[in-house]
Amino acid sequence: MSKQPPADEPTAYRSPEETPTVAGGEAVPSRQFTPGQVLGGRYRIVSLIGRGGMGEVYRADDLKIGHSVALKFLSHREHVQRLYEEVRIGREVSHPNVCRLYDAAEVDGQIFITMEFIDGEDLASLLRRVGRLPPEKGLALSRDICAGVAAAHEKGVIHRDLKPANVMVDGRGRARVTDFGLAVAGEVSDRSGTPAYMAPEQLQGAASSVASDVYAVGLVLYEIFTGRRAFDARSLHDLLARQQASEFIRPSSLTRDVPPAVERVIVRCLDPDPTARPVSVKDILRELPGGDPLAAAIAAGETPTPAMVAAAARTGDLPALTAWVLLALALSGLLTSAWISRRTLLAQVSDLKAPDALSERAREILALAGVKERPADRGLIVQLEPFTGRLSAVYRQSTLPMRPRNANGTLRVFDPPLDRGMANVHLDADGRLSRFMIAPPVIDRAVDVGEVVWTPFLSAAGYDPRTLTATASEWAAAI
Repeated sequence: MSKQPPADEPTAYRSPEETPTVAGGEAVPSRQFTPGQVLGGRYRIVSLIGRGGMGEVYRADDLKIGHSVALKFLSHREHVQRLYEEVRIGREVSHPNVCRLYDAAEVDGQIFITMEFIDGEDLASLLRRVGRLPPEKGLALSRDICAGVAAAHEKGVIHRDLKPANVMVDGRGRARVTDFGLAVAGEVSDRSGTPAYMAPEQLQGAASSVASDVYAVGLVLYEIFTGRRAFDARSLHDLLARQQASEFIRPSSLTRDVPPAVERVIVRCLDPDPTARPVSVKDILRELPGGDPLAAAIAAGETPTPAMVAAAARTGDLPALTAWVLLALALSGLLTSAWISRRTLLAQVSDLKAPDALSERAREILALAGVKERPADRGLIVQLEPFTGRLSAVYRQSTLPMRPRNANGTLRVFDPPLDRGMANVHLDADGRLSRFMIAPPVIDRAVDVGEVVWTPFLSAAGYDPRTLTATASEWAAAI
């Protein structure tokens, strides 16, 4: 929960059409919590942030944990069991687009639940303040709402009271579904809910279901993209008649900014026949432009279910024939590329000197460098140069056995890392020296190793020493 307009301002809870219809009962004595008041030695009241059909919601600081929370208090004692049920059901749903519920508590006869405090604004207030949202922002919030409701359905939870007042937009602009006070596990036949956001079958007394939540999603999306309600009715009888006749103005008639795909989804959601609506909220998410529940799950840090992966594989924006043609062209391109690469690689391999000859050439170069000790381990690595695309070879030897650290135990250019007693000699396909590295054994620093004669190494690299000019070093040797 989060910031709401002050209690003396009109809010979404005050409208008769938007107030949830729940059973009455003995009222709880009015609370007058003041900022700074501490409940149970743990929760310090900050402010009143809203009133709902079941009670009041306060912002508070949890002194034990050290962060802000929302406290939801009951308005009627008969709602105690419903409050506990809200916590039980709400804790079943863990998703970035759902407000988290923590626990239920009682202090001085006051029963309340603690939940995540969302520093933002409810969608109803946002729409009253700015009207319809820009298409891109509307799509982003719509996907968030669908992801949150879909997460609840995944746990078998029907929200039953989805409406803009029960959707928070946090400080990052992400939508969070809140208020599971009327949610149920499975289908239940009662008329609890907000009439203006109930499906026609609910108003007639049928069981709440996934299809009725889908209808509510359609109503919320209609308001997001048009800035007004789908049905403007003066009574429940009038509302039901308009719903059954699909008597609403198509979104595109109110604004040309509504994407056609969004309008199609909304119209399908508001079909009076539950069987004609999208089968699930995940289907809505897939049909929205840019909608991908698989990508959404991964982005939310969740592990996609097998059903989600299978559904993602079956769903696409391209017609089947076009998709198959593009797939055939892609496979053809891959095969052609592989054939060309194979021929190129074979041509290069045919130009590469024999491995034994390259190894012998590398040992000759090491002998010129004064490495005469017989190696305990050695190997030749043939590789493709990343920039030139040409083959080269790296000869490695060591005075001790080389133990690669990779999972396959394969000798690589720098696996194992170069250590004392090891040497790497890089040769091109013709056996010319490109570079070499020697890690000498530990020696006394006082020993004079003499001056290095570079002429043999320049010749091994394919250069004529007579054409080169000596240059003084500009870098100091590392100690």
